[in-house]
Amino acid sequence: MLAREGRAAPAKQRNALSLQSLTAFHRAVAMHLVQILLPRADNTGRPFGREHFDRVKEDLASCFEGVTAYLQAPAEGQWQDREQSSQDDIVIFEVMVEEIDLPDWRRRRAELERRFRQDTVIIRYMPMELV
Repeated sequence: MLAREGRAAPAKQRNALSLQSLTAFHRAVAMHLVQILLPRADNTGRPFGREHFDRVKEDLASCFEGVTAYLQAPAEGQWQDREQSSQDDIVIFEVMVEEIDLPDWRRRRAELERRFRQDTVIIRYMPMELV
């Protein structure tokens, strides 16, 4: 960037312009946050080993250039099935993507249902903006 007199703009100004460009880029790119909710234990209560979750994390990181995994502080999931209430400790994986490839995510869900021996694995996505 050049200042009015033909000299380079101060570093502080160059950094501000770069930040403005980056912010404009993020606004122009539609992003989605995809979350995968997995149980810490199977339906009999037997915990899954760390390797099960590491495999999911490695797969997502290699496919999407990054993943956030909430493994150490599991969330609690609870649902009502007719008159019976059930609950699970769950872990959450998150990735950010520009486009949602529904057939790919459905394939991933089916694979996770098989590997984690679940009737249903929740994968959800929502639009997001970076600040």
